[in-house]
Amino acid sequence: LSYTPRATHWTVVTLPAASWRDLDQDGHPEMNATIDGTFEAYDDDSNGIYEKATLHLQAEATVDANSDGVPEEHAYATLDVLVLNEIQDQYPERVEARFVASETLDVNADGTMDETRGLTMDLLVVDANSNGHAETANLTIHATDVRDANHDGIPEYQASFDLVAQATDRDDDGHPECVNVTAGGSAVLDEDQNGVPEMTASLSYDARYVDSDSNGVVENATVHFRAEKITYDANGTSVGHEWVLVDYHGEDLNQDGTMDNVYLLVEKHVITDA
Repeated sequence: LSYTPRATHWTVVTLPAASWRDLDQDGHPEMNATIDGTFEAYDDDSNGIYEKATLHLQAEATVDANSDGVPEEHAYATLDVLVLNEIQDQYPERVEARFVASETLDVNADGTMDETRGLTMDLLVVDANSNGHAETANLTIHATDVRDANHDGIPEYQASFDLVAQATDRDDDGHPECVNVTAGGSAVLDEDQNGVPEMTASLSYDARYVDSDSNGVVENATVHFRAEKITYDANGTSVGHEWVLVDYHGEDLNQDGTMDNVYLLVEKHVITDA
């Protein structure tokens, strides 16, 4: 860990670290991990309040359990953060964060990866007038998982997931008038790798919360959720189909915190090949 005051208005902190484990002392570590980080803060007018700060962290690790020089697992992650406080008070006007992580698995240690997983997260918060109440906030998540153990280009399993959440507070009083959350995911299973999946699955989620007069009480809430699974025979013909559906809508007419009108529909369906 090092601290470098480059100038009265510029601060830099660096964090390098490493870990190495080679129990059999053959030159092939069973575990090797590193982390590097840099934090920088800028106070251009040198009044003790930073107008800008950035953070970068990077971590990497490999695992070679049988110590043959071919790692079975490799993981990597980065984190980047930006904070802007140009009005120079206790509330930043803008915060950005991005996290990226990936993991690759080589189960049989043949030098070719059998499975790859990834995750990306992005966050943005904007408080333009710096009063402590964000006018907009956004969160995005994307995740994937792909497994192709025999490396023929046809994955035995692949899945993905996405989520987007957004809150909007137009009058900037700390009570968002609108919050939206949307998420979706899918998975495909093809264990025999003939190009015809044995199973597909999916889910979707959509929700919207409205507080139009921004008094902290949600007048309208809507939620839609669906989960589905389909199984197939060797010819690609559906032999089983299941799904669950949930629809909800609530209205709080007198805004007392309790929904006055509520609509709720829950359905479950199962169809099998006779």
